[in-house]
Amino acid sequence: MLPGVDLESGVPELKKGDLCAIMCPGNPAPVAVGETAIASDDVFMAGGKGRLLYALHHYRDCLWGLPEKPSVPNEGFLEDAVAA
Repeated sequence: MLPGVDLESGVPELKKGDLCAIMCPGNPAPVAVGETAIASDDVFMAGGKGRLLYALHHYRDCLWGLPEKPSVPNEGFLEDAVAA
């Protein structure tokens, strides 16, 4: 979702369909990976509304829970949130 993207820090050059990772500021591990829904040139024209990414995998989804004892990337990955 574009409302959660920090546009002030800039948006890397992306084409529609590129694979990318989503990260929380201060935490080095990505919380999600997905395919871009729009190109970076269109992000500002969208006015902060709409979808930036089609998520393929995210923290605590059903794929993450497949191992008997799933691992956590670092101490910032909590039960219901990700922090720095």
